[in-house]
Amino acid sequence: MRKSLLGGNDRRLAETLYCSATVLTLLYRYEAAMERFHEALRVQMSTVGQNSSEVATTLTGMALCHYSHRAYDLALTCMTGALKIRKHRVSHLQKIIEQRREDTEKA
Repeated sequence: MRKSLLGGNDRRLAETLYCSATVLTLLYRYEAAMERFHEALRVQMSTVGQNSSEVATTLTGMALCHYSHRAYDLALTCMTGALKIRKHRVSHLQKIIEQRREDTEKA
């Protein structure tokens, strides 16, 4: 996957890399899949940030790829990273909901 074909560092490139990595995982092409996952992760970190749902999804995909290749420690590391991001996002949403609830009660 070349950035020149897909348009540089943006969300579409990251999504394309993630999807191709998922297909490569299903084809048992572990090394090629991991290369794509890592590139997708790099693009996501630079475009949407480290606590984005996209990063969590890519880490989950990486975990499943590692798991299918019996690299269980790496799978656990990736899944733990994805879980931390998801917990952070839920916590953030809870704070927003609580604030809106308070604002509504005051009105």
